[in-house]
Amino acid sequence: MLRHPNNSASKKCGVFLKINIPDNVKMILDRLGAGGYSAYCVGGCVRDALLGKTPEDWDITTSALPAEIKDVFSDFKTVDTGIKHGTVAVIVDHVPYEVTTFRVDGSYSDNRHPDTVSFSGDVEDDLSRRDFTVNAMAYNEDGLVDCLGGAEDISRRIIRCVGDADRRFTEDALRIMRALRFSSVLGFEIEPGTRASLTAKKDLLKNIAMERITSELLKLITGEKFRDIFMEYHDVIFTAVPELGELYSHLPDSVLQTNLAAASLLPPDPVKRMAALTSFSGGSDDPPERAEVCKTVLRSMRLSNKFVLAACCLAGHRAVELNNDTDVKYCLGKLGYDAFFDLIELQRADAETRNDREKLLRLISAEELARQMRSDGACVRQSDLKVSGDFLAREFGLQGPQIGACLDELLRAVVEGKVQNTPSELAKFAEKITKTL
Repeated sequence: MLRHPNNSASKKCGVFLKINIPDNVKMILDRLGAGGYSAYCVGGCVRDALLGKTPEDWDITTSALPAEIKDVFSDFKTVDTGIKHGTVAVIVDHVPYEVTTFRVDGSYSDNRHPDTVSFSGDVEDDLSRRDFTVNAMAYNEDGLVDCLGGAEDISRRIIRCVGDADRRFTEDALRIMRALRFSSVLGFEIEPGTRASLTAKKDLLKNIAMERITSELLKLITGEKFRDIFMEYHDVIFTAVPELGELYSHLPDSVLQTNLAAASLLPPDPVKRMAALTSFSGGSDDPPERAEVCKTVLRSMRLSNKFVLAACCLAGHRAVELNNDTDVKYCLGKLGYDAFFDLIELQRADAETRNDREKLLRLISAEELARQMRSDGACVRQSDLKVSGDFLAREFGLQGPQIGACLDELLRAVVEGKVQNTPSELAKFAEKITKTL
Protein backbone atom coordinates (compact mmCIF):
# COMPACT_ATOMS: atom_id res chain seq x y z
CA MET A 1 0.00 0.00 0.00
CA LEU A 2 1.34 3.45 -0.94
CA ARG A 3 0.69 6.11 1.67
CA HIS A 4 3.43 8.71 1.33
CA PRO A 5 3.36 11.89 -0.75
CA ASN A 6 6.82 11.32 -2.16
CA ASN A 7 6.47 7.65 -3.09
CA SER A 8 7.76 6.44 -6.45
CA ALA A 9 4.30 5.72 -7.84
CA SER A 10 3.29 9.35 -7.52
CA LYS A 11 6.41 10.41 -9.38
CA LYS A 12 5.66 7.95 -12.17
CA CYS A 13 2.32 9.72 -12.65
CA GLY A 14 4.25 12.81 -13.63
CA VAL A 15 3.23 14.79 -10.54
CA PHE A 16 4.09 14.78 -6.87
CA LEU A 17 1.21 13.38 -4.92
CA LYS A 18 -0.22 16.42 -3.25
CA ILE A 19 -3.83 16.75 -4.24
CA ASN A 20 -5.52 20.05 -3.56
CA ILE A 21 -8.75 19.03 -1.89
CA PRO A 22 -11.59 21.60 -1.96
CA ASP A 23 -12.42 23.11 1.41
CA ASN A 24 -15.86 21.49 1.68
CA VAL A 25 -14.44 18.07 0.86
CA LYS A 26 -11.63 18.55 3.36
CA MET A 27 -14.19 19.53 5.98
CA ILE A 28 -16.09 16.29 5.39
CA LEU A 29 -12.91 14.22 5.65
CA ASP A 30 -11.83 16.06 8.78
CA ARG A 31 -15.21 15.62 10.48
CA LEU A 32 -15.23 11.91 9.80
CA GLY A 33 -11.64 11.65 11.02
CA ALA A 34 -12.47 13.55 14.20
CA GLY A 35 -15.29 11.08 14.78
CA GLY A 36 -12.80 8.22 14.73
CA TYR A 37 -13.50 7.03 11.20
CA SER A 38 -11.23 6.56 8.19
CA ALA A 39 -12.21 8.69 5.20
CA TYR A 40 -10.78 9.24 1.72
CA CYS A 41 -11.48 10.87 -1.59
CA VAL A 42 -11.93 7.98 -4.00
CA GLY A 43 -12.31 7.01 -7.63
CA GLY A 44 -12.45 9.42 -10.54
CA CYS A 45 -11.46 12.51 -8.58
CA VAL A 46 -8.18 10.86 -7.54
CA ARG A 47 -7.56 9.64 -11.09
CA ASP A 48 -8.19 13.09 -12.56
CA ALA A 49 -6.00 14.79 -9.96
CA LEU A 50 -3.11 12.45 -10.79
CA LEU A 51 -3.62 13.34 -14.46
CA GLY A 52 -3.30 17.02 -13.60
CA LYS A 53 -6.99 17.72 -14.23
CA THR A 54 -9.42 19.50 -11.95
CA PRO A 55 -11.98 16.92 -10.80
CA GLU A 56 -15.62 17.76 -11.48
CA ASP A 57 -16.98 15.57 -8.69
CA TRP A 58 -15.53 14.48 -5.37
CA ASP A 59 -16.70 11.14 -3.99
CA ILE A 60 -15.79 10.14 -0.45
CA THR A 61 -15.49 6.69 1.06
CA THR A 62 -15.37 6.00 4.77
CA SER A 63 -15.39 3.32 7.44
CA ALA A 64 -18.42 5.03 9.03
CA LEU A 65 -21.74 3.26 8.55
CA PRO A 66 -24.60 5.21 6.95
CA ALA A 67 -26.25 5.95 10.30
CA GLU A 68 -22.90 7.11 11.65
CA ILE A 69 -22.36 9.36 8.63
CA LYS A 70 -25.70 11.03 9.27
CA ASP A 71 -24.87 11.38 12.95
CA VAL A 72 -21.54 13.08 12.18
CA PHE A 73 -23.36 15.50 9.89
CA SER A 74 -26.50 15.91 11.94
CA ASP A 75 -26.23 19.69 11.59
CA PHE A 76 -26.26 19.39 7.77
CA LYS A 77 -28.97 18.27 5.43
CA THR A 78 -28.36 14.68 4.31
CA VAL A 79 -30.13 12.62 1.65
CA ASP A 80 -30.27 8.82 1.51
CA THR A 81 -29.28 8.62 -2.17
CA GLY A 82 -28.29 4.95 -2.01
CA ILE A 83 -28.69 3.97 1.59
CA LYS A 84 -28.85 0.20 1.05
CA HIS A 85 -25.51 0.43 -0.75
CA GLY A 86 -24.11 2.68 1.95
CA THR A 87 -24.35 6.06 0.21
CA VAL A 88 -25.45 9.24 1.94
CA ALA A 89 -25.31 12.65 0.26
CA VAL A 90 -24.14 15.44 2.55
CA ILE A 91 -25.36 18.84 1.35
CA VAL A 92 -22.76 21.56 1.89
CA ASP A 93 -23.40 25.05 0.49
CA HIS A 94 -26.22 23.58 -1.63
CA VAL A 95 -23.85 21.05 -3.22
CA PRO A 96 -24.32 17.30 -2.59
CA TYR A 97 -21.24 15.25 -1.73
CA GLU A 98 -21.72 11.48 -1.80
CA VAL A 99 -20.21 9.70 1.18
CA THR A 100 -20.21 5.90 0.96
CA THR A 101 -19.27 3.25 3.48
CA PHE A 102 -16.42 0.88 2.57
CA ARG A 103 -18.18 -2.15 1.15
CA VAL A 104 -17.83 -5.57 -0.41
CA ASP A 105 -20.28 -6.55 -3.16
CA GLY A 106 -22.09 -9.85 -3.22
CA SER A 107 -23.18 -11.73 -6.35
CA TYR A 108 -24.61 -9.98 -9.43
CA SER A 109 -27.57 -11.83 -10.92
CA ASP A 110 -28.59 -9.15 -13.45
CA ASN A 111 -25.12 -8.29 -14.84
CA ARG A 112 -25.53 -4.78 -13.46
CA HIS A 113 -26.25 -4.45 -9.71
CA PRO A 114 -24.99 -6.41 -6.71
CA ASP A 115 -27.70 -8.51 -5.09
CA THR A 116 -26.26 -7.73 -1.68
CA VAL A 117 -23.54 -5.59 -0.17
CA SER A 118 -21.75 -5.91 3.12
CA PHE A 119 -19.93 -3.11 4.86
CA SER A 120 -16.24 -3.23 5.70
CA GLY A 121 -13.80 -1.36 7.85
CA ASP A 122 -10.97 -1.70 5.32
CA VAL A 123 -10.57 0.70 2.40
CA GLU A 124 -8.71 -1.98 0.43
CA ASP A 125 -11.87 -4.11 0.38
CA ASP A 126 -13.73 -1.19 -1.15
CA LEU A 127 -11.07 -0.54 -3.79
CA SER A 128 -10.94 -4.20 -4.77
CA ARG A 129 -14.59 -4.24 -5.86
CA ARG A 130 -14.17 -1.39 -8.35
CA ASP A 131 -14.03 -1.57 -12.14
CA PHE A 132 -10.61 -0.40 -13.32
CA THR A 133 -7.35 0.17 -11.50
CA VAL A 134 -7.23 3.84 -12.51
CA ASN A 135 -10.53 4.29 -10.64
CA ALA A 136 -9.48 2.20 -7.64
CA MET A 137 -7.36 4.63 -5.66
CA ALA A 138 -8.13 6.58 -2.50
CA TYR A 139 -6.50 9.69 -1.09
CA ASN A 140 -6.48 11.80 2.03
CA GLU A 141 -3.85 14.01 3.59
CA ASP A 142 -1.96 10.95 4.81
CA GLY A 143 -1.31 10.06 1.18
CA LEU A 144 -2.39 7.70 -1.57
CA VAL A 145 -3.89 4.26 -1.07
CA ASP A 146 -3.05 2.34 -4.23
CA CYS A 147 -3.04 -1.39 -3.58
CA LEU A 148 -3.94 -2.34 -7.17
CA GLY A 149 -1.43 -0.43 -9.27
CA GLY A 150 -3.68 2.36 -10.48
CA ALA A 151 -0.95 5.01 -10.39
CA GLU A 152 1.35 2.77 -12.39
CA ASP A 153 -1.39 2.15 -14.96
CA ILE A 154 -1.95 5.91 -15.25
CA SER A 155 1.75 6.36 -15.95
CA ARG A 156 1.55 3.56 -18.56
CA ARG A 157 -1.69 5.05 -19.92
CA ILE A 158 -3.67 1.83 -19.87
CA ILE A 159 -7.16 0.74 -18.82
CA ARG A 160 -7.01 -2.51 -16.84
CA CYS A 161 -9.71 -4.28 -14.89
CA VAL A 162 -9.36 -4.73 -11.15
CA GLY A 163 -8.62 -8.43 -10.68
CA ASP A 164 -10.18 -10.89 -13.12
CA ALA A 165 -11.62 -9.08 -16.15
CA ASP A 166 -14.19 -11.78 -16.95
CA ARG A 167 -15.56 -11.50 -13.43
CA ARG A 168 -15.68 -7.71 -13.53
CA PHE A 169 -17.61 -7.63 -16.82
CA THR A 170 -19.93 -10.45 -15.81
CA GLU A 171 -20.75 -8.61 -12.59
CA ASP A 172 -21.59 -5.38 -14.41
CA ALA A 173 -21.66 -5.48 -18.20
CA LEU A 174 -21.91 -1.69 -18.42
CA ARG A 175 -18.23 -1.74 -17.50
CA ILE A 176 -17.60 -2.87 -21.09
CA MET A 177 -18.87 0.46 -22.39
CA ARG A 178 -17.09 2.29 -19.58
CA ALA A 179 -13.78 0.72 -20.61
CA LEU A 180 -14.28 1.99 -24.17
CA ARG A 181 -15.35 5.40 -22.89
CA PHE A 182 -12.34 5.82 -20.59
CA SER A 183 -9.99 4.70 -23.36
CA SER A 184 -11.50 7.25 -25.74
CA VAL A 185 -11.72 10.16 -23.29
CA LEU A 186 -8.39 9.63 -21.51
CA GLY A 187 -6.51 8.52 -24.61
CA PHE A 188 -5.41 5.31 -22.88
CA GLU A 189 -4.90 1.88 -24.43
CA ILE A 190 -6.99 -1.04 -23.17
CA GLU A 191 -4.78 -3.71 -21.62
CA PRO A 192 -4.78 -6.96 -23.70
CA GLY A 193 -6.51 -9.14 -21.10
CA THR A 194 -9.19 -6.53 -20.53
CA ARG A 195 -9.59 -6.08 -24.29
CA ALA A 196 -10.04 -9.80 -24.90
CA SER A 197 -12.55 -10.13 -22.08
CA LEU A 198 -14.75 -7.19 -23.04
CA THR A 199 -14.96 -8.51 -26.58
CA ALA A 200 -15.82 -12.01 -25.41
CA LYS A 201 -18.44 -10.71 -22.98
CA LYS A 202 -20.07 -8.19 -25.32
CA ASP A 203 -23.38 -10.06 -25.51
CA LEU A 204 -23.95 -9.27 -21.84
CA LEU A 205 -24.61 -5.70 -22.94
CA LYS A 206 -28.02 -6.88 -24.12
CA ASN A 207 -28.99 -7.07 -20.44
CA ILE A 208 -28.21 -3.39 -19.80
CA ALA A 209 -30.76 -0.57 -20.01
CA MET A 210 -30.34 1.39 -23.23
CA GLU A 211 -30.34 4.70 -21.35
CA ARG A 212 -27.15 3.67 -19.53
CA ILE A 213 -25.48 2.45 -22.71
CA THR A 214 -26.39 5.67 -24.50
CA SER A 215 -24.95 7.77 -21.68
CA GLU A 216 -21.60 6.00 -22.03
CA LEU A 217 -21.64 6.09 -25.83
CA LEU A 218 -22.25 9.84 -25.98
CA LYS A 219 -19.26 10.39 -23.70
CA LEU A 220 -17.19 7.96 -25.75
CA ILE A 221 -17.78 9.79 -29.03
CA THR A 222 -16.54 13.08 -27.59
CA GLY A 223 -13.19 11.55 -26.60
CA GLU A 224 -9.83 12.20 -28.21
CA LYS A 225 -9.45 8.56 -29.31
CA PHE A 226 -13.09 8.23 -30.40
CA ARG A 227 -12.34 7.32 -34.02
CA ASP A 228 -9.84 4.58 -33.21
CA ILE A 229 -11.90 3.09 -30.37
CA PHE A 230 -15.11 3.06 -32.42
CA MET A 231 -13.44 1.42 -35.39
CA GLU A 232 -11.62 -1.21 -33.37
CA TYR A 233 -14.60 -2.06 -31.17
CA HIS A 234 -17.52 -1.37 -33.51
CA ASP A 235 -18.74 -4.96 -33.10
CA VAL A 236 -19.03 -4.35 -29.36
CA ILE A 237 -20.79 -1.02 -29.87
CA PHE A 238 -23.16 -2.49 -32.45
CA THR A 239 -24.05 -5.24 -29.99
CA ALA A 240 -24.90 -2.56 -27.43
CA VAL A 241 -26.89 -0.49 -29.97
CA PRO A 242 -28.37 -3.01 -32.43
CA GLU A 243 -30.11 -0.42 -34.61
CA LEU A 244 -26.79 1.29 -35.24
CA GLY A 245 -25.30 -2.07 -36.18
CA GLU A 246 -28.23 -2.74 -38.51
CA LEU A 247 -27.58 0.56 -40.26
CA TYR A 248 -24.08 -0.57 -41.23
CA SER A 249 -24.72 -4.30 -41.56
CA HIS A 250 -25.18 -4.26 -45.35
CA LEU A 251 -22.56 -1.64 -46.10
CA PRO A 252 -18.84 -1.96 -46.75
CA ASP A 253 -16.46 -1.09 -43.92
CA SER A 254 -15.35 1.94 -45.91
CA VAL A 255 -18.65 3.69 -45.15
CA LEU A 256 -18.08 3.40 -41.41
CA GLN A 257 -14.47 4.50 -41.85
CA THR A 258 -15.56 7.54 -43.84
CA ASN A 259 -18.24 8.52 -41.33
CA LEU A 260 -15.84 8.12 -38.42
CA ALA A 261 -13.27 10.24 -40.22
CA ALA A 262 -15.84 12.98 -40.78
CA ALA A 263 -17.21 12.77 -37.23
CA SER A 264 -13.72 13.05 -35.77
CA LEU A 265 -13.24 16.36 -37.60
CA LEU A 266 -16.33 17.84 -35.96
CA PRO A 267 -16.29 19.57 -32.57
CA PRO A 268 -16.76 17.07 -29.68
CA ASP A 269 -20.51 17.63 -29.71
CA PRO A 270 -22.59 14.43 -29.39
CA VAL A 271 -25.43 15.79 -31.54
CA LYS A 272 -23.15 16.64 -34.45
CA ARG A 273 -21.14 13.44 -34.21
CA MET A 274 -24.22 11.22 -33.93
CA ALA A 275 -25.67 12.97 -36.99
CA ALA A 276 -22.49 12.08 -38.88
CA LEU A 277 -22.63 8.47 -37.69
CA THR A 278 -26.30 7.90 -38.54
CA SER A 279 -26.38 9.31 -42.08
CA PHE A 280 -24.28 9.31 -45.23
CA SER A 281 -22.53 12.03 -47.18
CA GLY A 282 -23.27 10.60 -50.65
CA GLY A 283 -26.19 9.07 -52.48
CA SER A 284 -29.33 10.50 -53.97
CA ASP A 285 -31.89 9.81 -51.28
CA ASP A 286 -33.91 12.83 -50.23
CA PRO A 287 -33.72 14.66 -46.87
CA PRO A 288 -36.86 13.07 -45.35
CA GLU A 289 -35.47 9.58 -46.02
CA ARG A 290 -32.10 10.45 -44.51
CA ALA A 291 -33.78 11.97 -41.46
CA GLU A 292 -35.94 8.87 -40.94
CA VAL A 293 -32.88 6.59 -40.89
CA CYS A 294 -31.25 8.84 -38.31
CA LYS A 295 -34.44 9.00 -36.26
CA THR A 296 -34.81 5.22 -36.13
CA VAL A 297 -31.37 4.81 -34.56
CA LEU A 298 -31.59 7.73 -32.16
CA ARG A 299 -35.08 6.83 -30.96
CA SER A 300 -33.83 3.33 -30.18
CA MET A 301 -31.16 4.95 -28.02
CA ARG A 302 -33.84 6.67 -25.91
CA LEU A 303 -32.48 10.12 -26.65
CA SER A 304 -34.48 13.27 -25.97
CA ASN A 305 -36.77 14.79 -28.58
CA LYS A 306 -34.54 17.85 -28.69
CA PHE A 307 -31.45 15.74 -29.41
CA VAL A 308 -33.22 13.65 -32.06
CA LEU A 309 -34.69 16.67 -33.87
CA ALA A 310 -31.34 18.49 -33.97
CA ALA A 311 -29.39 15.47 -35.21
CA CYS A 312 -32.05 14.48 -37.77
CA CYS A 313 -32.10 18.01 -39.12
CA LEU A 314 -28.36 17.79 -39.83
CA ALA A 315 -28.55 14.23 -41.16
CA GLY A 316 -31.48 15.06 -43.41
CA HIS A 317 -29.68 17.97 -45.05
CA ARG A 318 -26.20 16.48 -45.11
CA ALA A 319 -26.07 16.25 -48.93
CA VAL A 320 -27.94 19.49 -49.72
CA GLU A 321 -26.12 21.57 -52.31
CA LEU A 322 -25.15 25.12 -51.29
CA ASN A 323 -23.82 26.50 -54.54
CA ASN A 324 -25.32 30.01 -54.63
CA ASP A 325 -27.25 32.57 -52.63
CA THR A 326 -30.61 31.02 -53.54
CA ASP A 327 -29.50 27.62 -52.20
CA VAL A 328 -28.27 29.31 -49.04
CA LYS A 329 -31.50 31.25 -48.53
CA TYR A 330 -33.68 28.17 -49.00
CA CYS A 331 -31.55 26.20 -46.54
CA LEU A 332 -31.57 29.03 -44.02
CA GLY A 333 -35.33 29.19 -44.31
CA LYS A 334 -35.61 25.52 -43.40
CA LEU A 335 -32.93 25.33 -40.70
CA GLY A 336 -32.36 28.77 -39.23
CA TYR A 337 -28.91 30.26 -38.79
CA ASP A 338 -27.53 28.16 -35.92
CA ALA A 339 -28.45 24.83 -37.50
CA PHE A 340 -27.22 26.07 -40.88
CA PHE A 341 -23.75 26.77 -39.49
CA ASP A 342 -23.77 23.33 -37.85
CA LEU A 343 -24.59 21.88 -41.27
CA ILE A 344 -21.67 23.78 -42.80
CA GLU A 345 -19.39 22.10 -40.21
CA LEU A 346 -20.73 18.67 -41.15
CA GLN A 347 -20.43 19.25 -44.89
CA ARG A 348 -16.94 20.68 -44.43
CA ALA A 349 -15.90 17.56 -42.49
CA ASP A 350 -17.23 15.42 -45.35
CA ALA A 351 -15.34 17.49 -47.91
CA GLU A 352 -12.10 17.32 -45.92
CA THR A 353 -12.49 13.56 -45.61
CA ARG A 354 -12.79 13.29 -49.40
CA ASN A 355 -10.11 15.97 -49.93
CA ASP A 356 -12.64 17.83 -52.07
CA ARG A 357 -11.08 21.28 -52.33
CA GLU A 358 -13.74 22.68 -54.67
CA LYS A 359 -16.49 21.71 -52.21
CA LEU A 360 -14.56 23.30 -49.35
CA LEU A 361 -14.30 26.58 -51.25
CA ARG A 362 -18.05 26.54 -52.01
CA LEU A 363 -18.79 25.94 -48.35
CA ILE A 364 -16.58 28.84 -47.30
CA SER A 365 -18.52 31.07 -49.70
CA ALA A 366 -21.85 29.72 -48.44
CA GLU A 367 -20.88 30.43 -44.85
CA GLU A 368 -19.78 33.96 -45.70
CA LEU A 369 -23.04 34.53 -47.59
CA ALA A 370 -25.09 33.34 -44.62
CA ARG A 371 -23.23 35.57 -42.19
CA GLN A 372 -23.74 38.56 -44.47
CA MET A 373 -27.44 37.71 -44.84
CA ARG A 374 -27.84 37.55 -41.08
CA SER A 375 -26.09 40.90 -40.76
CA ASP A 376 -28.29 42.44 -43.48
CA GLY A 377 -31.51 40.92 -42.15
CA ALA A 378 -32.13 39.06 -45.41
CA CYS A 379 -35.55 37.57 -46.06
CA VAL A 380 -35.30 33.79 -45.69
CA ARG A 381 -38.55 32.93 -43.90
CA GLN A 382 -42.18 33.98 -44.12
CA SER A 383 -41.75 35.93 -40.90
CA ASP A 384 -39.14 38.08 -42.69
CA LEU A 385 -41.62 39.22 -45.36
CA LYS A 386 -42.74 42.84 -45.18
CA VAL A 387 -46.39 41.82 -45.48
CA SER A 388 -48.35 39.55 -43.14
CA GLY A 389 -51.15 37.04 -43.38
CA ASP A 390 -53.48 39.61 -41.84
CA PHE A 391 -52.61 42.02 -44.64
CA LEU A 392 -53.43 39.41 -47.30
CA ALA A 393 -56.74 38.57 -45.62
CA ARG A 394 -57.69 42.23 -45.33
CA GLU A 395 -56.59 43.39 -48.79
CA PHE A 396 -57.43 40.35 -50.91
CA GLY A 397 -59.95 38.42 -48.85
CA LEU A 398 -57.74 35.34 -48.57
CA GLN A 399 -58.55 32.73 -45.94
CA GLY A 400 -56.85 29.75 -44.27
CA PRO A 401 -54.73 27.70 -46.69
CA GLN A 402 -54.90 30.47 -49.29
CA ILE A 403 -52.92 32.75 -47.00
CA GLY A 404 -50.21 30.14 -46.47
CA ALA A 405 -49.99 29.39 -50.19
CA CYS A 406 -49.70 33.08 -51.04
CA LEU A 407 -46.98 33.64 -48.43
CA ASP A 408 -45.07 30.66 -49.83
CA GLU A 409 -45.18 32.16 -53.32
CA LEU A 410 -44.11 35.57 -52.04
CA LEU A 411 -41.19 34.10 -50.13
CA ARG A 412 -40.09 32.07 -53.15
CA ALA A 413 -40.19 35.15 -55.34
CA VAL A 414 -38.13 37.18 -52.87
CA VAL A 415 -35.57 34.40 -52.31
CA GLU A 416 -35.13 33.93 -56.07
CA GLY A 417 -34.73 37.67 -56.58
CA LYS A 418 -37.90 38.16 -58.61
CA VAL A 419 -39.50 40.62 -56.19
CA GLN A 420 -38.09 43.10 -53.71
CA ASN A 421 -39.07 42.61 -50.08
CA THR A 422 -41.01 45.86 -49.73
CA PRO A 423 -44.71 46.24 -48.86
CA SER A 424 -45.59 47.85 -52.18
CA GLU A 425 -43.77 45.32 -54.40
CA LEU A 426 -45.11 42.39 -52.39
CA ALA A 427 -48.65 43.75 -52.62
CA LYS A 428 -48.39 44.02 -56.41
CA PHE A 429 -47.10 40.47 -56.70
CA ALA A 430 -49.72 39.17 -54.25
CA GLU A 431 -52.46 40.64 -56.41
CA LYS A 432 -51.24 38.50 -59.34
CA ILE A 433 -51.00 35.40 -57.12
CA THR A 434 -54.51 35.74 -55.73
CA LYS A 435 -55.97 35.38 -59.22
CA THR A 436 -54.63 31.82 -59.38
CA LEU A 437 -55.66 30.72 -55.89
